[in-house]
Amino acid sequence: MAYPLFVFGRFKYWEWTTTPETLSQSKTMTIFYREKCRRCRKVMPWLIFKHSLDKTRVNVVNANHYQRSSLEEIGVYITPAFRIDNQSYNTIDVSKIERLWNSSK
Repeated sequence: MAYPLFVFGRFKYWEWTTTPETLSQSKTMTIFYREKCRRCRKVMPWLIFKHSLDKTRVNVVNANHYQRSSLEEIGVYITPAFRIDNQSYNTIDVSKIERLWNSSK
C-alpha cells in the first residue's frame, strides 16, 4: 500500500523541484504532461511506477502552466512530451521513451 504513495510522492517531488535552471540542463530528461490528457494517462502511470526508484534526475512540468506559444517554441505540440538534448519527442511509444530515459543523466 505504501509503494503507490511513495511513487506519487516521488513524481510530485520531481515536479516541485523543477526550476528554470534545471530545465536548461540538456542531458536531463524533461517530461511535459497535462493532468487530463488521455495520452498521458496511458503512459505516465507505467513510466512512474517503473522508474520511481531510479537515481536518474527527471524534470516534470505540467504543461498547463505554460502558454501554447512557449511550448511550441521548444517543440512541445502534444503531451506527453519528452525533452532531452534540446530536442522534444511527442510520443507514447514505450520503447522510444525507454531509450530516452536510459540516455538521461
